[in-house]
Amino acid sequence: MTQEALAGDDFTKGYVSALERGAVRPSLKALDIFANRLGVPITHFLSTSQEPASERDVKRQQEDFLLQCNYAKMLLRAGLLQEALQFIDELEQYIQPYAKMLPPDLAYMIPFLRGSVHLKAKELNLARAELETALATAKEDEEASARVRNLLGVAFLWLDLPQLAVEQHLECLNMIRVRSHATKDPYFRVSVYLNLANDYWALNEAELATGVYTEAVAILEELSDLKRQANLFWEMSEAHKASNDGPQAKLYGLHALHIHEIADSQAEAASICLNLAEIRIGEKQYEEATALLKSTGDLVAGTGNRTVMSKFHRVEADLARRQRQFETASQHAQQSIALAQADFEAAQSIEGKAGNPFGLSELSEHDPTRVYAEALHIEALIEEDRGNREAADRIFERALALVESPAQVQPAGQMETVANKKTRYAISLGYAKVLEARGEFEKAVSFYRVAAELQAHSMRRAI
Repeated sequence: MTQEALAGDDFTKGYVSALERGAVRPSLKALDIFANRLGVPITHFLSTSQEPASERDVKRQQEDFLLQCNYAKMLLRAGLLQEALQFIDELEQYIQPYAKMLPPDLAYMIPFLRGSVHLKAKELNLARAELETALATAKEDEEASARVRNLLGVAFLWLDLPQLAVEQHLECLNMIRVRSHATKDPYFRVSVYLNLANDYWALNEAELATGVYTEAVAILEELSDLKRQANLFWEMSEAHKASNDGPQAKLYGLHALHIHEIADSQAEAASICLNLAEIRIGEKQYEEATALLKSTGDLVAGTGNRTVMSKFHRVEADLARRQRQFETASQHAQQSIALAQADFEAAQSIEGKAGNPFGLSELSEHDPTRVYAEALHIEALIEEDRGNREAADRIFERALALVESPAQVQPAGQMETVANKKTRYAISLGYAKVLEARGEFEKAVSFYRVAAELQAHSMRRAI
């Protein structure tokens, strides 16, 4: 077979010539194409001599292995999870003859990458097993161990084991603080801080989360990464809000808003404005909330984002309800529900076709299910205030059904998200207060009990 025939349409004659001279090393994909073209199994190219490999050969194999690992990471970042798993399996077979020659900072990569894929796919028990294997392999290398512990902590959090997650992330922080040489990647350090803050959120420890955020801000200020700073400021705002520290919540919210406005990030800026308006509504500062919503209207419309627009109408509905402008409140609530329902149905369609292997952030306020449930919650409160109790009951039931425990509606091994619990808690508590005001005390107690269980759940699991 000539070099031209072997090259085909996939390669050049020069590339084949370079392979023959040993000037370049082929990827696994290239080897697979050549194997099919030559009618031999790919293992024909992967078999090695029984003679001891030279130091140069070992180094070349390690360099090639690292390049292949980077390609697997690229597939993972692109969301091509099945392709990534298949490639990792092939890479494991390819490197098998040299596996014992790999140092710890490379040897851990196969289970680490496979665990990363399973984590992305929300196959949490599989992810945990692979990452624990990676940790055992990487224990002699501090940076490798830190990276594995960081992801293993995420797996524990998503498995609803927040105390185990805290232990992993605190160990990462110990490496970062005490043995700073363990990792020089500032973005990795920030990710550890943020993951630890999420653990504290799950344990209902808002004050501890706030302290962690403060340390992360110091790192981001050194990096001048405005977008990440803005997101972190907003997380700090939420933490202070949960700690009933309204002034600090508004202060950090305004910091985040200012950065997004400079960066012309309309959707993010609009979302922050709406959250600031909600804070003011909760404090009964209705004039300030009205002014914020008025200035946010054009910004929201400009995003073209149905989730943000749904939230805008929901906040408008809540403000009008509290001012007893029920007709206006109902109009906004209906618009909020229509937009949220459209997003929810679109998300359900995607899940049905592709299994939704990627998912949204576990703490995302933009989860279509949550947004839809929250829109229904406001409509239920409006109907109750208007005296339409039967309608209010039906809408409360619809909202709660959307965010019911995933043990009944989710695949095995997938936890109920922290954000989902917060939404269930808010709706259950809201319904309990409505029932108590009606004098339906027995039914009210049952929903108060649900709310109390949700509030205490994470701490109980930690103990």
